[in-house]
Amino acid sequence: MFGSVVNGDGIEIQGTWKHFYFSAVTLTTLGYGNLVPNDIFAEVIATIQSIIGFMGFAILAGVVASIALKRVELQNKN
Repeated sequence: MFGSVVNGDGIEIQGTWKHFYFSAVTLTTLGYGNLVPNDIFAEVIATIQSIIGFMGFAILAGVVASIALKRVELQNKN
């Protein structure tokens, strides 16, 4: 895995599942704090993942709002 991620006790995590869990928590911007990046490379990756996660949510919200507004406009025209 890329970078070093440690748990709350300061022990570096091992295994694919723990790294996947860290990425999922970061992408969804939950940020539980039980796993944290331990070096600059991991911090950069986590920052990029957070930005992508936030942008993904913003895009999804925009698409849903656009669809809802178009439906309201169509109903008002009829």
